[in-house]
Amino acid sequence: MALSYAQLEGLWIKAGGDPSVASIAAAIVYPESGGNPSAVAAMDPKGDGTYQSAFGLWQISNGTHTPPSPNWADPLTNAQLAVGKYKGAGNRFTPWGTYDTGKYRAYLQNNVAPDMTAGGGAGNGSSANPTLASSTPSLTDPSTWFTPVYEQIYNMGNYAFMLGVLVSGGLLVLVGLLLLVRGGDPVSTTSMVVQTGVGLIPGESAVAQGRRQNRERLARNEQDRLNRRVEQ
Repeated sequence: MALSYAQLEGLWIKAGGDPSVASIAAAIVYPESGGNPSAVAAMDPKGDGTYQSAFGLWQISNGTHTPPSPNWADPLTNAQLAVGKYKGAGNRFTPWGTYDTGKYRAYLQNNVAPDMTAGGGAGNGSSANPTLASSTPSLTDPSTWFTPVYEQIYNMGNYAFMLGVLVSGGLLVLVGLLLLVRGGDPVSTTSMVVQTGVGLIPGESAVAQGRRQNRERLARNEQDRLNRRVEQ
């Protein structure tokens, strides 16, 4: 069940957050998770072509697909993680994309009294300053054993895709340059580029050159044969 604006403000304050920005902290929650403590964004873009997972009310992430805390779904624990992230950014909300883009403003409310009765079971019994979980697999938690491997494979796939785009773009640029220099038609020029191969050297390909030389050799042999017949 989604938490109310007043409950979110109360959680922020109870977690050690600055009361003067509790309203902004509460507003950020709605475009992030809709106020759902169990919300998970499995493929949250990091901005560099790779992805991470984000968890809970404030969509906390440590840059991997590993949960930031065993009790991330507990409202108070998630609020404590959010306060830690806020303080780590120099008492700013810049770690949240919905703050940077201004999406939170659509949910911003003024003069809402914080509900200080909101909380969580695990959060009340846990450390007052929980830290983000390490991306290192835990020997006692099998669910984390393959997470780093999966992330590396996924990221490698992204890099391979981007490399393919760059190579394809380079070939198109080369075709355009050859068209300007040679004045040929696009089909023959493109065929020449493909035949040239990895070397990307404008001109005759090795295969075409071999065929031409073979034809010339056969022609010379035929001419020699005809000359011998005339001499006889």
